[in-house]
Amino acid sequence: MKRMPLLGFVAVLVTWAICSPSAEALVAYCPREDQLHIWEPCVFSLGYDAGDRIIARITESKTQGYEAWRFQDTTEDDSVVNCRRATWDALAAGAGVLFIQTHGYIGFVAAAYSTDTSVLDNWADGDGDGSPDTGMSVEQSYAIPGQYYVRVTYVYFRNLGLGLDSRAIVFVASCHSADGGENSIMNTIGGRVVFAYQGASTNYDHRDDADRLFGMMNGELASGQNRRSDDAFNAGGYSNGFRMGDDPTTLCPGVFYVSPADGSHVGASGYAKIVFDSFCEDEVPVGQALTIQVSGSCDIRELQWIHAEQSEDPAQNCREIRFVYEGPACNPNFTITVTAHGDKIKAKDGTQLLDGNNVAPNGDSKVWSFSCP
Repeated sequence: MKRMPLLGFVAVLVTWAICSPSAEALVAYCPREDQLHIWEPCVFSLGYDAGDRIIARITESKTQGYEAWRFQDTTEDDSVVNCRRATWDALAAGAGVLFIQTHGYIGFVAAAYSTDTSVLDNWADGDGDGSPDTGMSVEQSYAIPGQYYVRVTYVYFRNLGLGLDSRAIVFVASCHSADGGENSIMNTIGGRVVFAYQGASTNYDHRDDADRLFGMMNGELASGQNRRSDDAFNAGGYSNGFRMGDDPTTLCPGVFYVSPADGSHVGASGYAKIVFDSFCEDEVPVGQALTIQVSGSCDIRELQWIHAEQSEDPAQNCREIRFVYEGPACNPNFTITVTAHGDKIKAKDGTQLLDGNNVAPNGDSKVWSFSCP
């Protein structure tokens, strides 16, 4: 594969009663892997604009922590160019985000194109037994005259599959990829969250939907308010057949909220915390992940990662850092400035760094302060 360059005690109780339930309800996971893989076996028919838009949204200067790997067939001849079977078999390896743009229908997608059926017969015979693998066949293309293609059906994805990680983000830009119920490509391809199409779709739909979706998820659109996959989708503005399935996912961790709020005035003692919109890795010492500066007289204690009860493994998943501040009972006067470090805080089981302002690129810190009186 070639890489593309591409207060007091009572006040504390009130705070938890208000903030904790909604915070738990909005938790998400990020992909474990940190590569964007793009599979485009018929660029000569559908173009490359959609892939370009995704690359621009989550890699390069707008990075969310991903590297782009792109596999294309740009010619209408007998060659499959970079869409070889060995590459297809390894497509899931390292893929945190997978984008496939091709032709298809209910229950299948076209994985490779050629004018030579023998080339495709070899492509479909991955195990070398002289016949197409389970769920594959070679067919004549009616969408692209003169071409043949390898049809890959839901049977392949269900029985053999790509081996996608269970937290991957998948976008299948193909007609009818969401049709077929349990036997749809959307429901059999794997991953954590899948975007696909009900009914027919065009390359213009793919381009515009991909640009809007990943623009929402990287925070550039809606000022970082729709970073979770379900929030991005529910914001609307997509083509009529665009669909989403499965579980909320983010590209990288962001900030859900801080408490006390930036610039607020507080009592002499209480809790302070930062809550992330995604589960984070707690292997980084908490004193490196979050640093505190105090101007005036105030003690800081109990700085710690907080494990999330509503998660796959509560003992291992964190989405919050909390500490206690305690000023003098008489005439308290202090300012606390807190920094959540974007180069230290990262996704649970992944490498994607915190996006401190919720707008791409990531890796920046979240800084806020509060004071008494």
